[in-house]
Amino acid sequence: MVKGMSLLGMHPDRTGRRIVAAVARNRALLPLRVESWLVYRLTSACPASAGSPWG
Repeated sequence: MVKGMSLLGMHPDRTGRRIVAAVARNRALLPLRVESWLVYRLTSACPASAGSPWG
C-alpha cells in the first residue's frame, strides 16, 4: 500500500512530516499535492467563480 501511495505522490512519511509542521505553525489549511495547491490558488485569486454554478 505504501508503494502504491508513493507512486501517486503521497508517501505517508512525507505527508506526516508536512502535517506535523503545519500543526506546529498553527496552519488550518494544508494543500498537499499539486492539484490541491492549484485549486487553492485559483479560488484565492477568483473567489466569486469558486461558488456553485447554479447559485
